[in-house]
Amino acid sequence: MNRATHFVKLIGAHPHGIPPEFTNSRAICEFLRHRTWLGSEDYRDSSLAVSFSVLTKEWQISARSLHEDEERPELVWDGSANGHHVRLWTAKGNQRNIRHSVFGGIQVPFQTRTAIAASLTKAGLASFTFELIDRHQVDWGVLGTTTMPPKQASKLEGSLDALLESDEVQACAERRRVSRRIEAMKRLNERMDAARNAKSVFLNDVFIGLEPKSEAGAIALFHKLEGMNALPFEYCSRAWAGAEGIDELADFQLDNLSLKQTDVPVEFEFDLHNFFLHDHPLEQVKLIICWTSSWKREELASTEKPWLFTLQRDGHKIPVVTISSLPGISLSSGVVK
Repeated sequence: MNRATHFVKLIGAHPHGIPPEFTNSRAICEFLRHRTWLGSEDYRDSSLAVSFSVLTKEWQISARSLHEDEERPELVWDGSANGHHVRLWTAKGNQRNIRHSVFGGIQVPFQTRTAIAASLTKAGLASFTFELIDRHQVDWGVLGTTTMPPKQASKLEGSLDALLESDEVQACAERRRVSRRIEAMKRLNERMDAARNAKSVFLNDVFIGLEPKSEAGAIALFHKLEGMNALPFEYCSRAWAGAEGIDELADFQLDNLSLKQTDVPVEFEFDLHNFFLHDHPLEQVKLIICWTSSWKREELASTEKPWLFTLQRDGHKIPVVTISSLPGISLSSGVVK
């Protein structure tokens, strides 16, 4: 058998991202590579393919195309784990690929994948490809989908102990831990070298830090100025956002003729240009604070204050504060000891 054609009917996005939307070809390729037999190393050089036909759109994805420009991973384990033939490979980045290598549509259940991923991560393998090699009984679901029976899935979860305690997996986990420490030390040394060569920021004659190179650096410097009561306008940080969303809620008043704003959203950027790259909703921002601005357009109007601009777009007017232009801020080469 050198070819397979599957007729797929996608009815919407699953809560866990299965299947991906049919209009997103990249997501479909990622799904096939990480979750299905088509991404298995067994088919890296084969001509097997899946053909899709959705409405008037047709395309084909081959096993070989899923592995293009991808280095062969390191094989860590190839053997039996409590009666299951399992292969464990290394993977790049934070990939956690769990799939069945047997030709067909079988999928490892979501709960089982979650348990496998948690066990391997706990053992020190933060990125991996876990493949089941032998055939298993399957249950048929809606639209011809297949999955493992619950009892078999539970048995598979319980088979991990022998695998994780093997010398091969333990040695690989240790190599990965050492590799991560080496990479972390490399990044730290690069950061220290960059700091030694960075310019110093002064408030009048007082050293307040090194020139920011990121949004985090701009945020730290601004709040240091806030703590020193050195801002040329009234500002009080109130609450920080989580991992997503607008950065901060704050009270501020830019001058005596402006209305005091209370608990309003403030967005920080290293460069104002990044604000547009991040596609922030204008209606959800009342103030933008950045280290500098390379964004020079008619929508950005100057004011009588060299550190204050007004962004005018789509009926919105948002004040923009540039930290590098605040009164008393200057740069000097060399690190202050």
